[in-house]
Amino acid sequence: MLESRQLPKRYRISTAVHVAPALLVAAWGATWIATHSSGRGGSSVHTLFQTVALAESVAALLLRRRKPVGALVGILVAYFLFQLDPLLLPAILLALLNVALVKERPTALVAAAASAAAAVVVPFTGRASVDLASNLLPRLLAVAAAATLGLWERTRTPKETR
Repeated sequence: MLESRQLPKRYRISTAVHVAPALLVAAWGATWIATHSSGRGGSSVHTLFQTVALAESVAALLLRRRKPVGALVGILVAYFLFQLDPLLLPAILLALLNVALVKERPTALVAAAASAAAAVVVPFTGRASVDLASNLLPRLLAVAAAATLGLWERTRTPKETR
């Protein structure tokens, strides 16, 4: 079990700082579900699936300190199953940033490649729009930015604090 004391000194963060991104994703997701579920007839099942996807992503984000790659994989699986970009893309980006911050470079690059592949493949499954300029390119840029930011921060950290 990886505890806060075992993390590199640079990445020891308080519980509040660790929980805040998950709470932001939860608030954003709840707001999105509430605004998109009103006015539809018989949408209770759809709203239930959205809520399940949001709950899974928030739970994965809360567990990202102990299992960063597992959290990312869990969110990517939910992304493939539910295909809800507005709910799950912020969680993917936060989980990827975390992987890039705490794992070695090869692991972070594989995680970035898997996230980019998910961002490209999911729209082609038929339930989402496939527009390069307005959908695929911004998603790929966001994935690249999250991975780059995490790797850049990791390289700035002196080796003795890791």
